Amino acid sequence: MSLSDKPIIKAQLAHYLLELSQFGDVDQDYPYLDLYWQAAESRWPYLIKAGAEAVGFALINAHSVTPQPVDFAMAEFFIRPEQRGTGLGLAAAEVLFARHTGTWEIAVMVGNHQARRFWQRVLERLSVHDLQSSEVDGMIVHRFAAP
Repeated sequence: MSLSDKPIIKAQLAHYLLELSQFGDVDQDYPYLDLYWQAAESRWPYLIKAGAEAVGFALINAHSVTPQPVDFAMAEFFIRPEQRGTGLGLAAAEVLFARHTGTWEIAVMVGNHQARRFWQRVLERLSVHDLQSSEVDGMIVHRFAAP
């Protein structure tokens, strides 16, 4: 990921955080963004594109929301509303899980039913291994092994 993509992700992040705020308290400042471009960090930023157009982003790190260790966690995942339902999110998730194999966590706010349905479709399509789902601090947390 190029540093030149950071402003694009930052702009989309503002829309994403505003959207998430309808489901609970969300820090609109997002203090972790700069860490995704620091080499010493275990963080991976991705811009999701349809052709040349940036339609979303994914922020992956190695920080578990549960006491159990993970190799990767989907910290943030966003597809612009007008691009949802087109298959771009599913395709992007497939690429990301293939690129980062290991133990994963995805945490979704309990009230975000659209995101919960999306991730359920992704997990069913990928046929992940050892899927465990639980509720932790107002989040549905999916733990699994990506093939």
